[in-house]
Amino acid sequence: MANPIFFSDYSQAELVAATNDSQTTILLSVPTEPLPTLSTPGDYCYITIVDQASFQIDAVPPAQREIMKVTAWTTVSTGIQCTVERGITTTPQIWAVGSIMELRACTQALLDLKDSGGGGFVQAQYVTMATDSGLDYERVLTAGTGISITDGGAGSTVTVASTVDPMVQATYVVMSASGSLTSERVLTAGTNITITDGGANSTVTINASSSGGGGTSQSEEFLTSDTWTVPAGVSLIWVDMIGGGASGSSVAAAGGGSGGGAGELCEGLAVPCTPAASITVTIGAGGVAANAATFNAGGDTSVTSDGVTYYARGAPSRTGGGIGGGLGSTYQTQESNTYFGGSGGGAGGNVGANNGAPGGTNASYPTAAAFGATAGGLAGGGSGGNSPFGLGGAGGTGDAAGSAAPAGSYGAGGGGSGAKASGAYNSGAGLSGRVLIQWIG
Repeated sequence: MANPIFFSDYSQAELVAATNDSQTTILLSVPTEPLPTLSTPGDYCYITIVDQASFQIDAVPPAQREIMKVTAWTTVSTGIQCTVERGITTTPQIWAVGSIMELRACTQALLDLKDSGGGGFVQAQYVTMATDSGLDYERVLTAGTGISITDGGAGSTVTVASTVDPMVQATYVVMSASGSLTSERVLTAGTNITITDGGANSTVTINASSSGGGGTSQSEEFLTSDTWTVPAGVSLIWVDMIGGGASGSSVAAAGGGSGGGAGELCEGLAVPCTPAASITVTIGAGGVAANAATFNAGGDTSVTSDGVTYYARGAPSRTGGGIGGGLGSTYQTQESNTYFGGSGGGAGGNVGANNGAPGGTNASYPTAAAFGATAGGLAGGGSGGNSPFGLGGAGGTGDAAGSAAPAGSYGAGGGGSGAKASGAYNSGAGLSGRVLIQWIG
C-alpha cells in the first residue's frame, strides 16, 4: 500500500494571518510551488514555520521554529487555508504575520516512512523458489500439471515451460485424420462445395459447385478506377457502365448558366474475357465546377478486356448529354439495344431576370431537378440532366451558385449558375460514372 506522506521539492509561503499557540487552522499566501494534493483521508505532509528575521539572515538555529502536520488544505480568497496538527515534535507557538512556511523533509517525516513498513524487506510480498523462514509474506513458486520450473541460480533467470508437446495440443484443421493430433478437425466438403488439396506447402481451394453446372449469378460494383481479375472458369461477363456527367456552365455578369448533360449509359454489354486475366476498369470523372466559363466535360468510363476497350462516353462540354444525348431539356435517346444517350441539361435564363429551364429526365427519374428561379432582377440557371441513378444538380437561383449532382446520381450533370450583377458564380459539378460487372460462376 502507498505511504500517505507527501513532499514537495521547494514550497515556500508566508503567514497572512497571525496564529496563536492553539489554532488548528493557519492561513498562508500562495506558495512558490503548489502544496501536495492530499486527496485521500489519511494523506498528510509536514511544514516548518520560522520567524521572518531568522529566515532573512539564515540563522542556524532560527530564533523561533515549529513543525506542523498538514492534513488538509483548500484555496480561499485570501490565500491557502491549512488544517494542521501541532505539538508533534515541537512546542506550539504564537506566530506573527509574515512568518515563513517551508515544506521540506524533517526528522518526523523520515521516522514515519521508516515505521510505516512500506519499504521493509520482511514485510514485502515475495515469490521464492523455496520456503524462507525470514520472509513473512513469501509465496513459493510451484510447478503445476504440464509445467516445469528451472532455477538458473542467483543473478540468473527462472524458466517456466510447458511439458506438453504444443503440436499435439494445438487445434488443427487437417485434410484427413492423422491419429496423433488430439484436437484435430478434418476439413470436409458439404453440399455444393468442392475442396482441392494442392499438396504440402501449397494451397487448399474451396469452391462453390451446383448440380447441372449452372453456377450462380455474381456481381461487383466499381465507383473508382481499379483492376479486376476474371474468376476461374469465366469467359464472358456482362457490363453496365455510365460516363461522367458534365458540369453546368457559368456566365459572367449576364444570364443564368445552363445545366450540364448526363453521361452515356451502357446496359448489359456482353464482353468476352479470359479466366484469370486482369480487366482494367476506368471510371469517368464528373466535370469540375466552372466559373465564368462554359461546361467542363465528364470523363469517359471504360472496361478493357483481352486488349479491347469498351466505352460509355462522358457528357461533352455542351448542354447535351453523352453520345446521342439531347441538346436541351430532352429525354434520353436510345442509340442501340445497349447504349443510351444521356439526358441534356436545362438552358439558363436570359439576361433580364428569367427562370432557368429544367434539365432532361429519363424513365428512372422522370421528374427533372429544380431549375433556378429569377431573384433580385437576376436570371436563374438551368438544372443538370438526370441519370438513371438520380437527379442532376439544381440550377442556381438569381445571384446564387449552381449545385453539384447529388451523391449516388452517378453520371448526372451539374446545375448552371445563377446570374451575378458583377463577375460570376460557380456552376455545379457533374458526378463521376459507375461500372457493374456481372458473371456466372
